[in-house]
Amino acid sequence: MQAGRAHTLSFDAFTLDVSRGCLRRDADDVRLRPKSFDVLRYLVEHPGRLVSKEELIRAVWSGIHHPLADLRRPRTPLPEGSHVIGRNVSASISLRSPKVSREHARITIEGGVAVLEDLGSKNGTFIHGQTVKAPVRLADGDEIRIGAFQLTYRILSSDGVTATA
Repeated sequence: MQAGRAHTLSFDAFTLDVSRGCLRRDADDVRLRPKSFDVLRYLVEHPGRLVSKEELIRAVWSGIHHPLADLRRPRTPLPEGSHVIGRNVSASISLRSPKVSREHARITIEGGVAVLEDLGSKNGTFIHGQTVKAPVRLADGDEIRIGAFQLTYRILSSDGVTATA
């Protein structure tokens, strides 16, 4: 990385013009959203070291409530009934990965009791690191792993509505 003018930073074929708020590759402008530009600027201004997520949040989103962890872990309410977890987009909980079967597992909720079962998936369903070989009753806080996805079963209220996070 080279510093050019006071507000211009160059790296590889790119030039980051901080004063104009733009990124150029050779002679072409590269469109970036404002926060994407701010993240890139921060990383380029701190070369040669690892920048943590927390440091980026403080630097780029200071004063703004920005729950990144919540964005990565959406909650899916599960009312009474049967809920398929799988790669299929029509699944109650869709997990887009080739390591997840189209219909990988199912959570069935009846009378406020939730049961997890594997649906014959190729790569298995795990609860607390143990392979699910038969239907298993779920408790609040149970950790479910399907492929690379880690799901947490939560009981949200006494009306029987549950969620995976």
